Amino acid sequence: MSINNVTQALTYFLAMVFALTFHEAAHAFASFLLGDDLAKREGRLSLNPAVHADPIGTLVFPLACSVIGAPFIGWAKPVPYDERNFKKPIRDAMLTAAAGPFSNLILGFLCMLFLALNSRYEWSLFAAGSFFAPALKIIAAMTSVNGMLAFLNLIPLPPLDGATIMRAFVSRDFWDRYETTIGPYGFIIFLMLAFAGLLNWIGTFTMVYVNFIRVLAEQLVF
Repeated sequence: MSINNVTQALTYFLAMVFALTFHEAAHAFASFLLGDDLAKREGRLSLNPAVHADPIGTLVFPLACSVIGAPFIGWAKPVPYDERNFKKPIRDAMLTAAAGPFSNLILGFLCMLFLALNSRYEWSLFAAGSFFAPALKIIAAMTSVNGMLAFLNLIPLPPLDGATIMRAFVSRDFWDRYETTIGPYGFIIFLMLAFAGLLNWIGTFTMVYVNFIRVLAEQLVF
């Protein structure tokens, strides 16, 4: 790999770490607001990447993907919650799950807004060659990484958030059969779809999202 490729891989790796951290912290915050403090008691109500990082999913797997040129996939440790503490368990579990992807869409927009502001006012702190110039590249990468992470997590495959969201809209019988049949193999199915190229639509959705927030940010700033 060339130096440029290594730099780009490291940039997107850091962007994913920050996006995953925000995603998991949003789950913890949502569950806390809805009456469950399990995540807080286990130290997950935090923006510290270390408390959310999974050694394989957050470090080894994404770096390996970047080296071999495979789809850039990563994950963090799931945030625990106890549905018995929710007033309406199925609804509140759905809201807790949805908080993750929603937070990524918001964070992606905030990153784009920051880029628009920097373009408008040309802050010298982030000028090319400055100490903080690499941070600007990470922020730029986070616009697409957050979009990708949000759409990826909306896939209704356990253990992704989309499965918990789907549960709120299907019958109990259907969910029980689905969880029993698909649940144990959800992660394997996801990896097979990813490496077979059957999740390329996520890239399309991400491009549409990035273009939308770019236009919105520019309209707000310029």
